[in-house]
Amino acid sequence: MNTEKLKDIVRPFIPDVIINMREEARNRKALQGMHEYKHLSSPCKGDKPFGVNFYGDTKAGTGLSRSAVILLQEIKDKGVPVHFHRVEEWSGEPKEEEGEGDYAINIFHLQPSVFLRFIGYAGQDLLEGHYNIGHWAWETPDVPSVWKDVGRYFDEMWCPSAFVADAIRKVTDNPVMDVHHGFFEFEDRDGAVIRKKYGIPADAFTVLILYDARSSAARKNPDAAVEAFVKAFPEMPEDVYLILKGKHFTAAQKKKLMNKLGNRKNVIQVDTMLPWDEAQELVAACDALISLHRAEGFGLPVAEMMSYGGVVIGTDYSATTEFMDADSGCPVAYKLIKTKVTHKPYPRGTVWADPDASDAAVKLKKVYEDPELRKRLGENAKKRVREILAAGNIGQKVYERLKQIYGE
Repeated sequence: MNTEKLKDIVRPFIPDVIINMREEARNRKALQGMHEYKHLSSPCKGDKPFGVNFYGDTKAGTGLSRSAVILLQEIKDKGVPVHFHRVEEWSGEPKEEEGEGDYAINIFHLQPSVFLRFIGYAGQDLLEGHYNIGHWAWETPDVPSVWKDVGRYFDEMWCPSAFVADAIRKVTDNPVMDVHHGFFEFEDRDGAVIRKKYGIPADAFTVLILYDARSSAARKNPDAAVEAFVKAFPEMPEDVYLILKGKHFTAAQKKKLMNKLGNRKNVIQVDTMLPWDEAQELVAACDALISLHRAEGFGLPVAEMMSYGGVVIGTDYSATTEFMDADSGCPVAYKLIKTKVTHKPYPRGTVWADPDASDAAVKLKKVYEDPELRKRLGENAKKRVREILAAGNIGQKVYERLKQIYGE
């Protein structure tokens, strides 16, 4: 059994506050081993050719991993030379490489703690003589305090949304650019294969709830999503189905969700890691997604559902508001609260949303009962994603910034 799998077993029994304290201590210790170096300013054209040394993980099967895949493809599609270095998302351990050469610009698509672990393996010398960009994601208005110190080793920061960019600007004087995740494929998927696989009639109203404990169960808030579903359908109609798609939940967490649903029929649990294409087919097979998140740094599931013409009943807060509105989905009312306990990796006192499950229930029921509304919102959602999140447009923004940094 490898170290990460063992940690997954042990973690549920360790208080989140202890895990946060240990992570903070490890980061501080790693920073003590770092030394100052001569930063490059923009433009950075010198003895190294134009191009990108890209450090990140494209195989982890997480939202961060998908983000790395998207950004890497956007850069490559613009003809920018790339030397890709895969760095394992959790451990920071260097893995395989693709391409060759040493280019002027480094992009570290690594969270600060993983960046420090990676430097422990690779050494700090790879920062020297390069313009260093950090791509960071976060989900609340305030990032961990240690990020300010890690930020000293970068020349620029990129973030997946304006919401995250605003948080990062609080801890750095470096340039900060928001780079949304672009969508390369807008093909229509009918989801027929998935419906057949799980015995869902073609004309059934199918609702999806997603959860991943590694993305913080408290932040993803599936309990509220299930509560909204139960309130919308106190007596389960025969033509309504619910798919609970999760991963990394403990048996107790899954049991808690199922207990909320009682003995309802037409509830399907998919508790496994799916290949990306199959996961997209699952999303496309559903008519609606309930996402009562407390905060999102981007919200890939929301954007993906919208891209297939589905209706999102989602918290009207944080990064998802940058591409979903009342004409393209069902924003859910909320109030801001401060957490009373630590929810790894978010400390006690974190500010985030407390979405109104009753408001979500009313909107879900209305979408179910009004096919014309469902059709209109779905069409608007698809159009809005194509306008705001077109990979070609976002890739062009990235390309122009890279050329500006280099000085061409």
